[in-house]
Order: sequence, then structure tokens, then C-alpha cells
Amino acid sequence: MPIDLFKDSSLNYYSYLGKFNGEHNNPWQYFNNAKMFDVKEVSDFSDANFTEEWGNEKEKQLKLFPKALVDIFLGRKGEED
Repeated sequence: MPIDLFKDSSLNYYSYLGKFNGEHNNPWQYFNNAKMFDVKEVSDFSDANFTEEWGNEKEKQLKLFPKALVDIFLGRKGEED
């Protein structure tokens, strides 16, 4: 999952799908077999619960990185959790 998506506070289910299906800024555009993947089927997110599911996924992914790097990436200046 592209880490830039974590900074997009206006992300919803359809804009999320658009990030993978659009011609520009599409992380799959560099792969020859990009059309083999249906983002709806492989994403594990649903339209009805996207906000909650996305929040949980974001939290899990950001825990994989050292806090200092997450703070830098998200533009925080050593804030406490």
C-alpha cells in the first residue's frame, strides 16, 4: 500500500479505488500485469465500513515503522500518542 495514502484525510472508498485504477499516480502502472488485479476484490475494504476499516489498517501499518519516522512523515514534531 503506498504510504502517501496515509496522509490523505479526505480518502473514502471510491477515492481509494481511484488511486489504484487511475492513469496518474497509480502504483500499479509500472507492472505489466496490473489489469490482473481487481482492487475491489483484493483490498479487503468495503464501502459501508471504509472509514473504520481504513483507520484500523492505517494504525496497523504505521506501527510497523519507528515512531520517529512516522512523526516525520505525518509532519508531527515529536508529539505524544
